[in-house]
Amino acid sequence: MNKSVLYSNLIIFIIIIKVLFLISTVSLLLLNHSKNPKYDKLINTLGYIKEKTQLIFKLLVSVLLITLFNPRQPNFVEIDSEAKLILYLYGILTIIESGVDYFK
Repeated sequence: MNKSVLYSNLIIFIIIIKVLFLISTVSLLLLNHSKNPKYDKLINTLGYIKEKTQLIFKLLVSVLLITLFNPRQPNFVEIDSEAKLILYLYGILTIIESGVDYFK
């Protein structure tokens, strides 16, 4: 399989994971504000999905970084706008998360 196809599929998969993360986060916020006890199981499930998609996002972006900046292989793909956006968001989210963890 062509490396650029794998790269494109990785970018698409990262975007899908991030969309799932955003959907679960917004749904969790809305359900937490309703304070209805019948949604407790759904809130727990959404919290689990949010944590797992966040972890998968970090792992996939780390794989993307390894793929883009591997010193042993020639650059087969230039960094396109989607990769730049993903790396930018990764940096912002990492800074925010490390600040939140520090002040807990």
